[in-house]
Amino acid sequence: MDLEGNRELALEIYETSIHGDIEKENGDSIVATEKLLREIRSNCVYLSIYHNRRYHFYKNILFTIFRVPLIILGGFNSFTAVGLQNYIEQRTISLINAMLSLFSAIVTSIELLLNLQKRMENELDSYKKYYKLSIEIYTYIELEPQNRDKSARVFLKEIHKEYDALITAGNAINVYRRGFDDQLELLNNKSAIPEHKNLTCIGYLTNGCI
Repeated sequence: MDLEGNRELALEIYETSIHGDIEKENGDSIVATEKLLREIRSNCVYLSIYHNRRYHFYKNILFTIFRVPLIILGGFNSFTAVGLQNYIEQRTISLINAMLSLFSAIVTSIELLLNLQKRMENELDSYKKYYKLSIEIYTYIELEPQNRDKSARVFLKEIHKEYDALITAGNAINVYRRGFDDQLELLNNKSAIPEHKNLTCIGYLTNGCI
């Protein structure tokens, strides 16, 4: 075999190794896979928005209800202990310091119990990863099949694995307050989650809507 024939054979083997799976897929298989990828991407977009909203929700609560008040209480407690000695009796100052310290301890304990800092960090991380995943899916499905570096089947397997890992590692999602329908939960093109208006007061509480 001549040199030109060897080059053509090597090129054919290379292209087969890279795009072999793509060539084996028929049109119906690619369309079905892309449909599932679009549904996963739709979920990723909605989930990134959801987690972004929850991140700002936790951040606002953490700083406005816990962190800033604790700073003010700490400063006022120090001012009371030192700056009011010439104006108020020591036992009154001690009582004020004790009450402020008690209130600060209660607020700090509630913050630790709610674990707002960790929740806020998890929400921010989930938002970034879901958004990144949605961009990856969009970039892939917008390319022509012959221009993709891997088959739709392989790409779907990788995306599903990453999507599953994000669902497992992220904070629990309140399905009654997420504000969208999960495309992978639809039954007969309808959401399996009952609407708020169809729930009684007891049902609203028992279904975890708070």
